[in-house]
Amino acid sequence: MQEDVIVVGAGVAGLSLARQLARRGIRVRVIERARGVGGRCATRRIDGRPVDHGVPLLHGRGEEIREAFEEMEGAGLLPGWPGRVVGEGTACQPQAYDTRSRRLAVEEGVSAFAKHLARDVEVELETPVVSIERRGDGFELACEDRSFEAPTVVVTAPAPHAARLLAPLADDGREIQALHALVRRVAGLACLTVIAGYDRPVDAGWDLRLPGSGSPVHTLVNDSTKRPDDGRQVLVVQGTPAFSRERLDAPPEDWGRELVAAAGRELGEWAAEPAWRREHAWHFARVQRGDEMAHPVLLGWKGDARLGLCGDAWHPAGGLEGAYMSGIEMAARILGDAATEVD
Repeated sequence: MQEDVIVVGAGVAGLSLARQLARRGIRVRVIERARGVGGRCATRRIDGRPVDHGVPLLHGRGEEIREAFEEMEGAGLLPGWPGRVVGEGTACQPQAYDTRSRRLAVEEGVSAFAKHLARDVEVELETPVVSIERRGDGFELACEDRSFEAPTVVVTAPAPHAARLLAPLADDGREIQALHALVRRVAGLACLTVIAGYDRPVDAGWDLRLPGSGSPVHTLVNDSTKRPDDGRQVLVVQGTPAFSRERLDAPPEDWGRELVAAAGRELGEWAAEPAWRREHAWHFARVQRGDEMAHPVLLGWKGDARLGLCGDAWHPAGGLEGAYMSGIEMAARILGDAATEVD
């Protein structure tokens, strides 16, 4: 299949990039290994109820991303959420809580934002990219049962996956060797997460809780305050980076039990005894603060071949806004043919 641009990864960065290019008449296709779009902007439905088990809210300082939020219609936007933040810890993205940032929850789940960006964009789901090889004036992407070709490829996957795809290309010049080494140095933080459901509502008095040092829990999210009252309580319990790194290879049942027990110590005995729970391991939940790059990267060879990298690691804002803005900036570089030439 011949396209102008192929984007690897249907997270917020990949979708914002693809949408910008498609609006300018560029033939673009997004290839995603998961069953749905959004990446860590993720919502799971449990008994018909949405639960955000990745990023808990949408946030942004810049006008571009705020305008993108406002484009969503019928999604049940809840401006100002979380209004009640308690605890002594530090949020994953502290800038989301300053006076310049707009915060909002989405009643039907944060994945509604990713689905909004994916409208009118060609997305191939459940299609893992196995390898990328340069072929003349472009690239061939091999997947499990088919291949794709395009002169321009942009990888928006998390750094470890991007590094694996770049490794076979490292002999193509000093620039790509340096880029591969740079990607390998980007530190990602894991996050073990438990969704815990309770059969009775609890007036917790908070939307987001940050326990602080001494607890294996980094963030407690009162997901119920984003949904219509249905007589049930749902909490999302996120482990600290240290706890998550240490338990990443342990059985989910074990670390799930530990996190729920820690929630009970923080909130009371009721929180330690959910009616049900679901575990999810984010191996690369976010970029370690300070490892974000200033700009996305676009390399070019003689002819038309272009290879780019963007995502939350490739914009100083980091997080959701960094991912979105890196896609916007990458689109501008592709449209302006602003590539760094490879020797």
